[in-house]
Amino acid sequence: MRNEKGQYSSPEDKQISSEMEELLGLYLTSLQQQKSRTKESTLETRRREVRYWLAFCESNDIDPLAATTDDVKGYIQVNTHLADTTIGSYYRSVQSFYSIVENDAAEDRLELANGHPCKDRHTINLKEDYDIHEDKAEYKLQHDLVAQDIDGVREGSSDILALKPQQVESLFDNVPGKTPGSKLRNEVAVRLNWYTGCRSVELSRLSIDNIDWDECSIDVQWAKL
Repeated sequence: MRNEKGQYSSPEDKQISSEMEELLGLYLTSLQQQKSRTKESTLETRRREVRYWLAFCESNDIDPLAATTDDVKGYIQVNTHLADTTIGSYYRSVQSFYSIVENDAAEDRLELANGHPCKDRHTINLKEDYDIHEDKAEYKLQHDLVAQDIDGVREGSSDILALKPQQVESLFDNVPGKTPGSKLRNEVAVRLNWYTGCRSVELSRLSIDNIDWDECSIDVQWAKL
């Protein structure tokens, strides 16, 4: 049930009543009838994630067949601690539930009292409304840099996948090494990779003779040659 302020809450577990289990079963049957080519992995995802939605509805005293856009928005908000891709998947399962129910013509119980609550981007837009990038991996969210924030990047470049400077610098003091000598060697390799842009295979071919100490330059043996 919602708290005294009317705020939505996340269920303590994902267990649902027999009535909700029956509704889930009706949805899955209709899904397979309407989209017979649905992969088994997709069915399992929908089975699991629609159950999460029904558990949320039950814990907040919401009739899922009469849910409103605000109810779906509440579901998104209580899950914003999750990864963007996870939230995106949860939301797509909710959309699937209502799209299938809305289009069902065989089961009398599958009727929506208030229509489809999240039909398209005009009702809910994860990216614009919540800054949730459902189509971008969490790794890219953590490491993308905007081109204009990087010195020397050619004009017109889009976002660039790279470690941020402070993340790279933290590696310098935390390189592995069983002995002081091997640890120093590894730190030099990491620093050279960062400062020069050398690939790992190019670094592995470097020797002291490749360094011109007077000119402060390094003769790099190009990997492709």
